[in-house]
Amino acid sequence: MSKDKKKKKPDSDTPQDSQEELLTAGNTLQKMRIEHGWHISDVSGATKISGSNLRAIENADFDSLPADTFTKGLLALYANYLGADPEQIVAQFFAERQEKLESSKRPRQKKAKPLLSTKKLAEPSHVSSAAVAGVIFLITTVLFISYCFYMSWNPLSFLTDQLNPLQPTVKDSFAGREEEDAFPAEIAAITADADISADISQVIPADSSGKDGGPQEVTELLPAKISAKVSAKEQPGKQETPSPASYTLTASFLQETKVESITDELELVEHVFKKGDQHEWQGKQSLMLIFEQSESATIQLNGKDISFPKPENGQLILRVP
Repeated sequence: MSKDKKKKKPDSDTPQDSQEELLTAGNTLQKMRIEHGWHISDVSGATKISGSNLRAIENADFDSLPADTFTKGLLALYANYLGADPEQIVAQFFAERQEKLESSKRPRQKKAKPLLSTKKLAEPSHVSSAAVAGVIFLITTVLFISYCFYMSWNPLSFLTDQLNPLQPTVKDSFAGREEEDAFPAEIAAITADADISADISQVIPADSSGKDGGPQEVTELLPAKISAKVSAKEQPGKQETPSPASYTLTASFLQETKVESITDELELVEHVFKKGDQHEWQGKQSLMLIFEQSESATIQLNGKDISFPKPENGQLILRVP
């Protein structure tokens, strides 16, 4: 495009500067472009510089421009096209950018906070005593719970342990009185026997006062004689022994298998036996064995051989009786 090209109406982005103010490098280029009557698109078509870069140069939008090397080339090309000094424009443009960077790094002065007046400093805080007490109680509770958790200490169990010793003391006092009340009844029952009453008459004379002057206590004279008679009165015999089991089932296993057993209709117990193992079940009322493998053991009931159970609903169940 030649410089004699018909002038177009300049775009509306004219710089708002005054003669008194110093123009920036971008303003200088923009002013020269408007003086020539060229639009941004005209300069972009002639210089092959994009319109966005041209606007960034004129508006000093440093962040929108490419790297410094390319920016210098764009500035020199734009200045040459407008008839300005390229070196001066480039130096001024980068000086402006450096000044902007330095000003942005300067710390901003913080506004000083207004000082409180003496009247406000003397005013008491508007916190109720109930709120203060609640906060103190909450802090105390949290500290107490933390202490109990850290020491693994339960205060409830401690109080229970402190109260428990009082219960046996009360029970013992009543138990002692019951024993005292029962003792005369025991003496009466024992002395009802004619033989023991005769011995008592020999032990305790009609005049119970001894030469030593003090009456003898009945409780001191009775135990030796009475205990001998009572033991003699008891019929000798064996102590009661639990009745023997009604059913004893013994199994000698021929192979490894699992057996489930129920004794006297109680809970089911599962066993796993290996070849050569032997086990015995005893029951007073009933026995039931469930075998996993057929013909896996020889069975004896109360010492007599019995046959291995036959399958029943797909299971090998042995019931006694």
